[in-house]
Amino acid sequence: NTQTAENGSPILSDALAYLECKVTTRMECSDHWIVYSTVETGRVSKPESLTAIHHRKVGNHY
Repeated sequence: NTQTAENGSPILSDALAYLECKVTTRMECSDHWIVYSTVETGRVSKPESLTAIHHRKVGNHY
């Protein structure tokens, strides 16, 4: 299930939080894009919930 954000983007109903962003620019990098955005608004929907965290000890490999 989804809801609609103020800017028209879909929000997953089960999401703990979300950000609404405006794309400012994008950069092509080989086989993918890097998208630069400005956060316009956001919300923590379920503040009592626990999040899953994945932390890499070194940034270039797992």
